[in-house]
Amino acid sequence: MWSNILIFGLIFLYGTSNTFAASPDEKRVTELVKAVAQVVAEDVTIASETFSQKGHLFSEKEAADFFETVSVTTLERLEKYIQELSSLTKYDHEKAGVIAQRVADEAANNGFTKLFKKQEKVGNVVMQEGVLGITKHVAEFIKLALIE
Repeated sequence: MWSNILIFGLIFLYGTSNTFAASPDEKRVTELVKAVAQVVAEDVTIASETFSQKGHLFSEKEAADFFETVSVTTLERLEKYIQELSSLTKYDHEKAGVIAQRVADEAANNGFTKLFKKQEKVGNVVMQEGVLGITKHVAEFIKLALIE
């Protein structure tokens, strides 16, 4: 009985993932994913706030172009992280897809959280083109960069 309690306690304490069995490379990848997601979330937040203030001046195409330009600018800021991720993943297609999705998920989550803390109401264009659009573009570019 005590062994079961001990095992459940360890699972509760450490979780069910393999976090305590991760290699140094896996730990570094996790750190880089968090750093990249933070940069993306910051850019998403700034772009979305700017668009929320000036969005009424944009046509639908101009809005899409604005957020796509932010995506490209964000990628330029991420170049050193992407290079290190490439060396750690060794251009593995499967790992690249997983990493890109992790970045997108964490960046979108962080971006939404920051926006909702600052604004009660976020427009549909900001949600679709801004937060989701930028994170989608960045994730696609990261995946391509990691496999080439």
